[in-house]
Amino acid sequence: MTYIAHDARLVPEAFESNRSQKAPKQGFWNKLMKSFVEARQRAAEREIARYIALNGGALTDSLEREISRRFEMQRF
Repeated sequence: MTYIAHDARLVPEAFESNRSQKAPKQGFWNKLMKSFVEARQRAAEREIARYIALNGGALTDSLEREISRRFEMQRF
């Protein structure tokens, strides 16, 4: 008996990977939580940029340690 190894009738999963797969839809609560997290991230980045600008505009080791110390306290 002869057959084609990748015939879709014999091995259907071999051709399924070529189909376009849509990303699953996110639920309302997942979208809301993601938007809160992104907003907090942007706010933290703005605050860090402002702090660096107020302290000379260059990110030094001591300034980086100070930023880590300050934001570690504000994490919760």
